[in-house]
Amino acid sequence: MSLTVPLAAKDDAIEWALTHGMAFKETAYSARHAPFTLTPSLISKAHYQYLKRAVEPQGKLIHYVSEAHAFLVDAIQPITTSDPFFVALLKAHQQLHGSAHSSTNSSGTQAPRMPRLIIRSDFMNDRDLGPKLVEFNGIAAGMSPFGQRAHQLHRYLQQQ
Repeated sequence: MSLTVPLAAKDDAIEWALTHGMAFKETAYSARHAPFTLTPSLISKAHYQYLKRAVEPQGKLIHYVSEAHAFLVDAIQPITTSDPFFVALLKAHQQLHGSAHSSTNSSGTQAPRMPRLIIRSDFMNDRDLGPKLVEFNGIAAGMSPFGQRAHQLHRYLQQQ
């Protein structure tokens, strides 16, 4: 069974999200709503098992990329021309690990490494394309309020 959501309900949900702190700042004068579904959706056990199996190679990929310092600098450098946050990230990375072509940091030593990867992956299940990764975080706590907000949004929509 397919559920078609009226455009007014979608717009109402987005407006509620933006006015109740369920948003990300884009610029000094704009924000966009956090991703959400209008209704909770079930996924099959097979999809769930697939996602569980995907976590290990995904974690390994993230780990190997995090160790490829020259690759990270090359990937982040173009973004720094328009995003101060990435300027700060790249500066911190270079202070810890040195330049893309050096293995020593600003104090002339190699940064001590104790890799510890704990990630949380967020998937949304697309009806036609299946589960899609929408976010992954290393020990993230920043999105936790959105879980409660999504519950409040669903309650609000039920009352409408």
